[in-house]
Amino acid sequence: MANGKAASGYNFKHSPKDMANHLLRQAFAPLKYFPGKSSRQEDLSALVRAMKVTSTVQELVRIGPLGDGGYLLPNDLENIEFCFSPGVADCSDFELVLANRATYVV
Repeated sequence: MANGKAASGYNFKHSPKDMANHLLRQAFAPLKYFPGKSSRQEDLSALVRAMKVTSTVQELVRIGPLGDGGYLLPNDLENIEFCFSPGVADCSDFELVLANRATYVV
């Protein structure tokens, strides 16, 4: 351990609670279970009410892996230079497709 960090890069100056949360997340990740804070029901309901289907004149292109439904986006990605996307769980196929289109993915 050097500078308060283990070989894994984890900073042990955090509280025992932070360390326990980190270890639990690592333990559950192989099971595809990602424990975390839950959203309030009224916040989720407000989000769903705010979502609307919007028409577009652009042709839609499906991007993403075959097993999860992917995303339908307007086929107008030529001038898109950056994509900020954290991915979902351990899947980053959507980001890989954009990176292969010369989009800088963060």
